[in-house]
Amino acid sequence: MRPLNAHMLAFSKNAWKTRAGFTAMLKHVKMLGFSGIVIIPSLFSDELTKDFVTQTAREEKVKLITCGFRAKAPISPYTYPQGADAAIETFRGQFDWQRHFVANGVGDNIVCGPVLDDWGAGTSEYRSAGMLVLAQKLAALGKEMGLVVCAEIVNIHESGIVNPHIAIPGVIRKVNSPHLRLHAD
Repeated sequence: MRPLNAHMLAFSKNAWKTRAGFTAMLKHVKMLGFSGIVIIPSLFSDELTKDFVTQTAREEKVKLITCGFRAKAPISPYTYPQGADAAIETFRGQFDWQRHFVANGVGDNIVCGPVLDDWGAGTSEYRSAGMLVLAQKLAALGKEMGLVVCAEIVNIHESGIVNPHIAIPGVIRKVNSPHLRLHAD
């Protein structure tokens, strides 16, 4: 049987703002037959620490997958070096959660999310050369952290990328790294 994963955004904010809400979410995920859940640690409240989230996932026997997310970041990731480097440092912090989950047996070496996108910023900031640099840096970060980064294709209304369903697979093929793959959501 293939593992099935839920997504944190299908639940109310209580699920990522309180310990009781997070615990209830994992119980619900398990009850629905999912074996894992995609989480966005950057949306967590301070009370949802790595240790608490890990312990709760262990108790509920739910695997965790970190979603990298830079919604409406103040600088476009397509600008180099400022934007690309800022994006990589943001993802480094988020992906460190996944390394913690892997080390503690509640996650695998995979992360996902709209990591190649300037999510919600509009297409005026999009630069194909900038996205290529970001993709290369993401692949290097994945290799450094021992993770496979799966770039999600968000729809054109959310995306800062012109034709995201063409551009994202194209840049992933061009980078050609085992540490950068596609997340077709």
